[in-house]
Amino acid sequence: MSEQGRPAEPEWTTEQVLAWLAEQGRKISRDTWHGYVSRGQAPKPARHVGRTPVWDPGAVERWHAAARRTRAS
Repeated sequence: MSEQGRPAEPEWTTEQVLAWLAEQGRKISRDTWHGYVSRGQAPKPARHVGRTPVWDPGAVERWHAAARRTRAS
């Protein structure tokens, strides 16, 4: 459960992040995403499952919303 009392969303792999961004009209490559993350321009992974980084969906959604506001200005 999340702190809001609802079931926690599963974390997203890189592929799931990229698929969600593409659905939002922001298609980027895997290399671009990893570049954003390594430069601190996108959220860091919430954790790693083995060697696979996974992201909190809420963090990705907030990042995307903030980036849209910045680009719209």
